Amino acid sequence: MKHHTTKHHLLLLILSLLLAIPMAAQRPHNGNVQARFFEAKASEMCSKLLLTPEQKEKFLPLYKAYDEEMRAVWTKYRVEKGCTNSMERTKMRLTRQAKLQELRLQYVDKFSNVLTAEQVEKLYKVENDIQQRAKQRKEHRKDGNTGGPHRNGQRSSTY
Repeated sequence: MKHHTTKHHLLLLILSLLLAIPMAAQRPHNGNVQARFFEAKASEMCSKLLLTPEQKEKFLPLYKAYDEEMRAVWTKYRVEKGCTNSMERTKMRLTRQAKLQELRLQYVDKFSNVLTAEQVEKLYKVENDIQQRAKQRKEHRKDGNTGGPHRNGQRSSTY
């Protein structure tokens, strides 16, 4: 009887480990995707803004803080998919837009301590372009659409 119980425990242990491995592998993946996305954005920013090595050293930690605060606002004011109240969804989206804009305004001065006025202006343009491309990819995957959301040269709204 003891031999049968040991086999049973061993089988349960193996099954537990087999179930735990995929779950553990999924957790860092999400963070890893965010980290890779940020690294790609930061690399594009440094390239397009033509940052000097000194600017890059000061800019990257500041841009990371900005990115983290922006993601926190998006998370806090996320419209839940199951929300059926149109008024609530509209208010939440508008509040999110206002909070994001407020954060962008706060960072203009912070970025201007590291970048030239022209670089700050370009930073927000590049940021918008990156967001638009990410939105296009997301819509493309969601819809299975090969034509993309911007046919006829139209840009989608950030609403």
